[in-house]
Amino acid sequence: MTFDVAAPDDDGDGLQRIEEESHALGVINELDRPLFAALAARHGFDWAEVSFQEAEMVKRLVYRAASYSLLTKSVGMVELGDSKDRQLVEAHLDKFAAALWEKVSQFIDHENPSVVYLTGGVP
Repeated sequence: MTFDVAAPDDDGDGLQRIEEESHALGVINELDRPLFAALAARHGFDWAEVSFQEAEMVKRLVYRAASYSLLTKSVGMVELGDSKDRQLVEAHLDKFAAALWEKVSQFIDHENPSVVYLTGGVP
């Protein structure tokens, strides 16, 4: 969003132009789902068999490069968080950051803002 502020002696509210830019680039759809699908494929289980609470706990730990022992119905105990899992996490984080930077940098290059706010929400 860009605000073009008028001179202080202007009789208006000080805003000449407001510009907003929105992009559908969400953490859940573009980072969490692809990453956790890749982890499940690597370890041979289905996230559908994991409770929501446990999946959220795993998510917090995996993003912090911690290990977690996950008991699954299909393959038994799965050790998440080894070096190959951390490489998967890093690759997905890099891909998400690159997609985010692509959108932000286009806006920054065009507008040269002093502050950029990234927010979430439903389009």
